[in-house]
Amino acid sequence: MEEYTLIIPTYQRPILLRAQLQYLSESFACGRVLVLDSSTAPAAAANAATARNFPFVDYRAFDSATPFAHKLLQGLRTVATPFVSLCADDDLLFPSALERCLAEIRRRSELSAVHGTYLHFFVPGKPPLNISFGREYDDPSINAADAGARLLQLFDHYESTYYAVCRTPVLRQIFEVQADIPSLLFQELYQAACLVLSGPTLRLPDIYCARRLDGPEATVNRRRWHPMYWAVQEGIGDFFRHYLSYRTQVLDWWRAQEPKRDPAQMEQLLDSAHYIYVQRTLLPEHLFPAAAQALGVAPTDLQRDRTGLLEGEIRALLAKNPAAIESPLMRQIRRRLNGAKLKFDQWADRRVRLRANRLGYERNDCPVVFGKTLYGAKDHPAVMAAIATVRAQVLREQKPVTPGVSAG
Repeated sequence: MEEYTLIIPTYQRPILLRAQLQYLSESFACGRVLVLDSSTAPAAAANAATARNFPFVDYRAFDSATPFAHKLLQGLRTVATPFVSLCADDDLLFPSALERCLAEIRRRSELSAVHGTYLHFFVPGKPPLNISFGREYDDPSINAADAGARLLQLFDHYESTYYAVCRTPVLRQIFEVQADIPSLLFQELYQAACLVLSGPTLRLPDIYCARRLDGPEATVNRRRWHPMYWAVQEGIGDFFRHYLSYRTQVLDWWRAQEPKRDPAQMEQLLDSAHYIYVQRTLLPEHLFPAAAQALGVAPTDLQRDRTGLLEGEIRALLAKNPAAIESPLMRQIRRRLNGAKLKFDQWADRRVRLRANRLGYERNDCPVVFGKTLYGAKDHPAVMAAIATVRAQVLREQKPVTPGVSAG
């Protein structure tokens, strides 16, 4: 993996970083692992000491006030390998899948990113092996020949590309803009949109990554994060005002890729794609009638037209009068959402548990939902092997071993 760099950002979680680096030393023929640490003392001192035990690790310390995206940008500016990916300090990459991703992106010059399928896992408490697992991301590749069609594919059922293997120059160029986007949500969407506008993104069937849903929190700033939180905390008008700025930045990227394409068509496709996304993440169906009235469209159209064909009305509203979304009716919706915020927070916190209970995840010999199918141990050995790896890593976090020197 000499052509590849893995970037691990971390903050205030030395036990997880230590376990992560130990796992990598035992599982990977590592090229370079770049640790970007903005922890405060004593966590920063512990992380620096841990990193010194692993010769494949390049450890970089940052001021604790460094914004997350700026930390990643500064790290990307130091990467000399042609391929790179990001990994959270509490997630797990699987080496065989990573090697296949690297082989594909190296072989196929048209690809902008490659990843596989994702599991998520959740540790509800003791005993430590009582872990819930489920499918995280496994939608098909985004591989339409036309960039606008790929954009619609992405937002028709959005799944993040944040941790995919990318071409370093492309990801670095994306972060040069992304780092200054003020909201976490549009930072993530900007990266995903620019990647699919740059080329197809390939989804391999291999289990690529296990994502932890309940890790010890460092800091989670939900302000301007999930669209529903945004609507509750800041107002829907604020959401769309940020969208206008983000919209300009995505269009700038797209025009650089396709300078001869009709600008009006680009705007229409971009707004259509994001209307689909907003409709599915921000507007619960019981709010359709009120939202439709505020947007000046028929409620039946909102309910019937799930493919985003109302982009003309949305685009005109955004371009001419963003404040119109702050109508008295939308303010009433916001008050209703504020009144329900506690219930929403409880729902968000319980969502994984509810899904786990419904599918019978809570048993240690649980079946696993993967690829929209319920598999048991005998049906999908690859899934069960991934689960065994995750369980071993959770135990390692409970009883960290002393880091050793890797041959990688």
